[in-house]
Amino acid sequence: MAIVVHGTLFPYEFDFSGVGIETAQARLAGLFQKPSLDRAFWVDAFQNILFFMPLGFGLGYLWKEHSYAWHRSGQVLNQQSVSPERNYRRNQHTIFIRLLVFSFCVSLGVELLQLFAPSRNTSVYDLLSNTVGGVLGGWLIVYARQWRKGLSLPLVRAAIALCLLAFLLFFPHHATSLQSWEEFYYLTVGNEVSGGRPWRGEISSLSLSDRVASEREIESFLEKGTPMASTVGNYRFAQGEIVRSPQSLPLLVWKSSSAPTSNQRESVSVSPKRWLITKTAPSELTAALKRNDAFTLTAQVSSTKVEQFGPARIISLSLNNHDRNFTLGQNGSALIFQLATAWTGRNGIWPEFVIPGVFESEDILIPRNVVVTYQNPLLTVYVDDLSQVHQLNLSPRRTWLWTGLNIFRATKTKYWQVRADASTPSQLSSAIYWAICFFLLAILIHAFSSLWQSIKRRSS
Repeated sequence: MAIVVHGTLFPYEFDFSGVGIETAQARLAGLFQKPSLDRAFWVDAFQNILFFMPLGFGLGYLWKEHSYAWHRSGQVLNQQSVSPERNYRRNQHTIFIRLLVFSFCVSLGVELLQLFAPSRNTSVYDLLSNTVGGVLGGWLIVYARQWRKGLSLPLVRAAIALCLLAFLLFFPHHATSLQSWEEFYYLTVGNEVSGGRPWRGEISSLSLSDRVASEREIESFLEKGTPMASTVGNYRFAQGEIVRSPQSLPLLVWKSSSAPTSNQRESVSVSPKRWLITKTAPSELTAALKRNDAFTLTAQVSSTKVEQFGPARIISLSLNNHDRNFTLGQNGSALIFQLATAWTGRNGIWPEFVIPGVFESEDILIPRNVVVTYQNPLLTVYVDDLSQVHQLNLSPRRTWLWTGLNIFRATKTKYWQVRADASTPSQLSSAIYWAICFFLLAILIHAFSSLWQSIKRRSS
């Protein structure tokens, strides 16, 4: 109990002043907001369940011992009126209700106190997952004895191994699909929707296709700037004018405090004082990319500053600084790509892909032809030439190890970057992943073999 309270309320920085109470009321009003069911949400729920399970273990063990004592006394003193077995089951149900009420009350108290702690986040979903953890821990203890009597060990092993193996084999593909994308996000050029992440540079063209472009199409764009034959969205910029196709695409309009300027580079210039945003969300475009679970992004851009940070948003399909479908940006002199999936998080930083040195040219105004393709789970980035290709496999099979280290704060930051010029633990992650799969398969085969032998002995 003390560990749970300490872990959920530390460092005990509460604000019960008038301002603190107003803040708590505002946070309470947003308690029931619909969560983003991405990887971060499920990781947080899983952590809450694990954290409260020891509380359930302790309570379940104490109440179980009391129940067994009651059960033994019933065998001696209550031979006629109520059967001891029925009395035992009734006590088990009582324990379950106690676990539910006690876990809920402890979690409710903790969440209410967290409303007054600025360093803590509170949510009704945390309340539910905490309660589930306490009940699950106690339930495992209370019913462990009954399981040992009613189930054969090979059957339990087979069921557990089968469930885990099915999860490991089918989860990775769905975890990196584009189905978590939101269709109400806006397309921006040169900044974030809410501002605060400006990019200084020029852009000549931008297109999106709901398929992976062929090598010939990619080469044609990189060498000549030739647009793809079929796109679901295409914007071309020429001397301040913006041409879109198809016409059903929402207009890109200036969000600025100064008039847009034109130049002789057949492009438009963006800066902290002026950038572009779609008048409405390009929902049809986003839906097409989600439907095919693939896309190709092409852009011709030039940076007017070697070092830009944020990352500075070149092109972004997003809602704010922390919720996106994808972002192409610049951080330092590196090109950054962030892709949001259920696995990489709604911010797309588990991991973000870094291609260093893209904007280090002596003449930074030289346009860079950039192509980004995604075919679940492979992310590929080309810069200027087919030979300048960089790939990142986002599958949990290859990224789970480093993601796990980040979840449990074993790394310096809460997110991680994969540099195109550096090694990653992907091969080690993949090797351990498949070793676990084969181990579970061996357990499954052995369990079924034991069950078959048991059936043969019974029939003979």
